[in-house]
Amino acid sequence: MHLVILSAAYVRKRLMEELPKGYHYHDINHTELVVAAARMLAAELRLSEEEQDMLLFAAWFHDVGMIHGHERHEAQSILMAKDFLRLHRFRESEIAQAVALIDATRDRKPKSLLAEALCDADMVHLSRDDYFERAELLRKEWNATGRIIPESEFWHQTKQLFAQHRYFTPFAQQNWQAGKEKNYLQIIQKWG
Repeated sequence: MHLVILSAAYVRKRLMEELPKGYHYHDINHTELVVAAARMLAAELRLSEEEQDMLLFAAWFHDVGMIHGHERHEAQSILMAKDFLRLHRFRESEIAQAVALIDATRDRKPKSLLAEALCDADMVHLSRDDYFERAELLRKEWNATGRIIPESEFWHQTKQLFAQHRYFTPFAQQNWQAGKEKNYLQIIQKWG
Protein backbone atom coordinates (compact mmCIF):
# COMPACT_ATOMS: atom_id res chain seq x y z
CA MET A 1 0.00 0.00 0.00
CA HIS A 2 2.97 2.29 0.60
CA LEU A 3 3.78 2.11 -3.13
CA VAL A 4 0.25 3.17 -4.04
CA ILE A 5 0.30 6.16 -1.68
CA LEU A 6 3.67 7.33 -3.00
CA SER A 7 2.69 6.87 -6.64
CA ALA A 8 -0.64 8.68 -6.15
CA ALA A 9 1.11 11.71 -4.63
CA TYR A 10 3.77 11.72 -7.35
CA VAL A 11 1.36 11.44 -10.28
CA ARG A 12 -1.12 13.94 -8.86
CA LYS A 13 1.66 16.50 -8.43
CA ARG A 14 3.11 15.94 -11.91
CA LEU A 15 -0.27 16.08 -13.67
CA MET A 16 -1.54 19.08 -11.71
CA GLU A 17 1.67 21.08 -12.24
CA GLU A 18 3.00 19.94 -15.63
CA LEU A 19 0.15 18.78 -17.86
CA PRO A 20 0.09 21.14 -20.86
CA LYS A 21 -2.95 23.31 -21.40
CA GLY A 22 -5.57 21.74 -23.60
CA TYR A 23 -5.50 18.27 -22.03
CA HIS A 24 -9.15 18.21 -21.01
CA TYR A 25 -9.61 14.44 -21.03
CA HIS A 26 -6.23 12.92 -20.10
CA ASP A 27 -6.02 14.77 -16.82
CA ILE A 28 -6.08 13.89 -13.14
CA ASN A 29 -9.83 13.15 -13.33
CA HIS A 30 -9.25 10.45 -15.96
CA THR A 31 -6.40 8.96 -13.95
CA GLU A 32 -8.47 8.89 -10.75
CA LEU A 33 -11.37 7.27 -12.63
CA VAL A 34 -9.03 4.54 -13.92
CA VAL A 35 -7.56 4.00 -10.44
CA ALA A 36 -11.04 3.69 -8.90
CA ALA A 37 -12.06 1.15 -11.57
CA ALA A 38 -8.78 -0.76 -11.04
CA ARG A 39 -9.41 -0.83 -7.29
CA MET A 40 -12.90 -2.24 -7.90
CA LEU A 41 -11.50 -4.90 -10.25
CA ALA A 42 -8.75 -5.79 -7.75
CA ALA A 43 -11.39 -6.48 -5.10
CA GLU A 44 -13.59 -8.47 -7.48
CA LEU A 45 -10.64 -10.52 -8.74
CA ARG A 46 -9.48 -11.13 -5.15
CA LEU A 47 -5.95 -10.04 -5.98
CA SER A 48 -3.22 -10.42 -3.40
CA GLU A 49 -2.02 -7.21 -1.75
CA GLU A 50 1.13 -7.29 -3.88
CA GLU A 51 -0.87 -7.76 -7.10
CA GLN A 52 -3.30 -5.02 -6.10
CA ASP A 53 -0.45 -2.61 -5.38
CA MET A 54 1.13 -3.32 -8.78
CA LEU A 55 -2.20 -2.86 -10.58
CA LEU A 56 -2.90 0.42 -8.80
CA PHE A 57 0.65 1.65 -9.37
CA ALA A 58 0.25 1.00 -13.11
CA ALA A 59 -3.17 2.68 -13.09
CA TRP A 60 -1.65 5.80 -11.55
CA PHE A 61 1.24 5.87 -14.03
CA HIS A 62 -0.46 4.71 -17.24
CA ASP A 63 -0.99 8.22 -18.70
CA VAL A 64 1.40 10.41 -16.68
CA GLY A 65 3.58 10.62 -19.79
CA MET A 66 0.96 13.00 -21.22
CA ILE A 67 2.92 15.77 -19.49
CA HIS A 68 5.34 15.34 -22.41
CA GLY A 69 2.55 15.34 -25.02
CA HIS A 70 0.28 12.74 -26.59
CA GLU A 71 2.82 11.24 -28.99
CA ARG A 72 4.26 8.08 -27.47
CA HIS A 73 2.93 9.03 -24.06
CA GLU A 74 2.89 5.39 -22.98
CA ALA A 75 6.64 5.18 -23.58
CA GLN A 76 7.11 8.31 -21.51
CA SER A 77 4.86 6.86 -18.79
CA ILE A 78 6.99 3.72 -18.78
CA LEU A 79 10.22 5.69 -18.43
CA MET A 80 8.78 7.68 -15.56
CA ALA A 81 7.49 4.51 -13.86
CA LYS A 82 10.89 2.81 -14.21
CA ASP A 83 12.68 5.82 -12.72
CA PHE A 84 10.19 5.99 -9.85
CA LEU A 85 10.48 2.28 -9.04
CA ARG A 86 14.28 2.32 -9.26
CA LEU A 87 14.41 5.33 -6.97
CA HIS A 88 12.35 3.35 -4.46
CA ARG A 89 14.61 0.29 -4.89
CA PHE A 90 12.19 -2.11 -6.55
CA ARG A 91 13.51 -5.28 -8.14
CA GLU A 92 13.96 -5.42 -11.91
CA SER A 93 11.33 -8.17 -12.08
CA GLU A 94 8.78 -5.83 -10.45
CA ILE A 95 9.79 -3.03 -12.81
CA ALA A 96 9.31 -5.36 -15.79
CA GLN A 97 5.84 -6.25 -14.52
CA ALA A 98 4.87 -2.58 -14.21
CA VAL A 99 6.19 -1.89 -17.72
CA ALA A 100 4.13 -4.76 -19.15
CA LEU A 101 0.97 -3.46 -17.49
CA ILE A 102 1.38 0.11 -18.71
CA ASP A 103 2.35 -1.07 -22.20
CA ALA A 104 -0.84 -3.16 -22.39
CA THR A 105 -2.86 0.08 -22.39
CA ARG A 106 -1.10 1.06 -25.63
CA ASP A 107 -1.95 -1.92 -27.81
CA ARG A 108 -4.86 -3.40 -25.81
CA LYS A 109 -3.31 -6.87 -26.01
CA PRO A 110 -2.93 -7.83 -22.35
CA LYS A 111 -0.83 -10.88 -21.53
CA SER A 112 -1.80 -11.33 -17.88
CA LEU A 113 -4.79 -11.01 -15.58
CA LEU A 114 -3.41 -7.76 -14.15
CA ALA A 115 -2.95 -6.34 -17.65
CA GLU A 116 -6.52 -7.34 -18.51
CA ALA A 117 -7.73 -5.55 -15.39
CA LEU A 118 -5.78 -2.39 -16.25
CA CYS A 119 -7.06 -2.37 -19.83
CA ASP A 120 -10.62 -2.77 -18.57
CA ALA A 121 -10.16 0.00 -15.99
CA ASP A 122 -8.72 2.32 -18.65
CA MET A 123 -11.83 1.82 -20.78
CA VAL A 124 -14.47 1.92 -18.03
CA HIS A 125 -15.62 5.30 -19.38
CA LEU A 126 -17.17 3.56 -22.40
CA SER A 127 -19.80 2.09 -20.07
CA ARG A 128 -20.56 5.11 -17.95
CA ASP A 129 -23.63 7.33 -17.93
CA ASP A 130 -21.34 10.35 -18.36
CA TYR A 131 -19.66 8.83 -21.42
CA PHE A 132 -20.79 11.58 -23.81
CA GLU A 133 -19.49 14.34 -21.53
CA ARG A 134 -16.14 12.50 -21.33
CA ALA A 135 -16.11 12.01 -25.12
CA GLU A 136 -16.65 15.75 -25.64
CA LEU A 137 -13.67 16.42 -23.37
CA LEU A 138 -11.59 14.11 -25.55
CA ARG A 139 -12.74 15.85 -28.73
CA LYS A 140 -11.96 19.21 -27.15
CA GLU A 141 -8.52 17.89 -26.17
CA TRP A 142 -7.83 16.67 -29.69
CA ASN A 143 -8.77 20.07 -31.12
CA ALA A 144 -6.66 21.93 -28.53
CA THR A 145 -3.60 19.76 -29.12
CA GLY A 146 -3.55 19.87 -32.90
CA ARG A 147 -5.51 16.77 -33.81
CA ILE A 148 -8.33 18.66 -35.45
CA ILE A 149 -10.93 16.51 -37.16
CA PRO A 150 -14.55 17.20 -38.07
CA GLU A 151 -17.12 16.17 -35.49
CA SER A 152 -18.56 13.53 -37.83
CA GLU A 153 -15.10 11.92 -38.22
CA PHE A 154 -14.60 11.94 -34.45
CA TRP A 155 -17.85 10.00 -33.97
CA HIS A 156 -16.99 7.67 -36.87
CA GLN A 157 -13.71 6.81 -35.12
CA THR A 158 -15.57 6.46 -31.82
CA LYS A 159 -18.00 4.02 -33.46
CA GLN A 160 -15.04 1.96 -34.68
CA LEU A 161 -13.53 1.94 -31.19
CA PHE A 162 -16.78 0.67 -29.68
CA ALA A 163 -17.15 -1.99 -32.38
CA GLN A 164 -13.61 -3.30 -31.86
CA HIS A 165 -13.35 -2.98 -28.09
CA ARG A 166 -14.00 -5.82 -25.69
CA TYR A 167 -13.71 -6.11 -21.94
CA PHE A 168 -11.43 -8.88 -20.74
CA THR A 169 -12.35 -9.60 -17.12
CA PRO A 170 -15.58 -11.39 -16.22
CA PHE A 171 -16.52 -8.56 -13.85
CA ALA A 172 -16.23 -5.91 -16.58
CA GLN A 173 -18.09 -8.12 -19.03
CA GLN A 174 -20.94 -8.65 -16.56
CA ASN A 175 -21.10 -5.14 -15.12
CA TRP A 176 -19.83 -2.70 -17.74
CA GLN A 177 -20.70 -4.29 -21.08
CA ALA A 178 -24.41 -3.36 -20.90
CA GLY A 179 -23.59 0.31 -20.31
CA LYS A 180 -21.11 0.25 -23.17
CA GLU A 181 -23.73 -1.28 -25.49
CA LYS A 182 -26.25 1.39 -24.45
CA ASN A 183 -23.76 4.15 -25.29
CA TYR A 184 -22.82 2.47 -28.58
CA LEU A 185 -26.48 2.31 -29.58
CA GLN A 186 -26.86 6.03 -28.88
CA ILE A 187 -23.81 6.77 -31.06
CA ILE A 188 -25.24 4.69 -33.91
CA GLN A 189 -28.65 6.35 -33.58
CA LYS A 190 -27.13 9.83 -33.74
CA TRP A 191 -24.20 9.34 -36.14
CA GLY A 192 -25.30 6.33 -38.22
